[in-house]
Amino acid sequence: MSRSFQFPLQRVLNVREIIEETKSLELKRSQSKLEIEKNQLKILKDRKDEMLSETRLKTKRGDRLTLNSLQISSNYVSQLNESINGKKIAIDKSAQLVEKDRSEVLKASREKKIVEILKDQHLQRYIKDLNRAQEKEESEIGLRISAKRKAEIAR
Repeated sequence: MSRSFQFPLQRVLNVREIIEETKSLELKRSQSKLEIEKNQLKILKDRKDEMLSETRLKTKRGDRLTLNSLQISSNYVSQLNESINGKKIAIDKSAQLVEKDRSEVLKASREKKIVEILKDQHLQRYIKDLNRAQEKEESEIGLRISAKRKAEIAR
């Protein structure tokens, strides 16, 4: 039993580790994309708030607002609202993708853990067998020494 421990499913474990790493990278990418989408939404909302605040301020100061400038402002706010709604939809899709990727990472981790547990069990069995073989060898050596001493005493 002088050979080293070799796990028969090591290739499976290696593949599962690669799958878990790949899924983790996909999760990081989707989380990053979600954060970008959220930041873009914040920018759109800030632009809308800025435009509305600017219009309110002009009204409070008594500045004359022409029909043309009000129409332009209204159109711009409408475009921002459409962009905000579109961005919210994109955020929902990105959030769903993040959850899907998260569940895939968890699944890959579980599958890898199963093989790791099997590896630990095989290693424990290997160590146990190695210890048994060593004990057997030591017993045989002890018996030989004892038999040799008895033979020497008998002479």
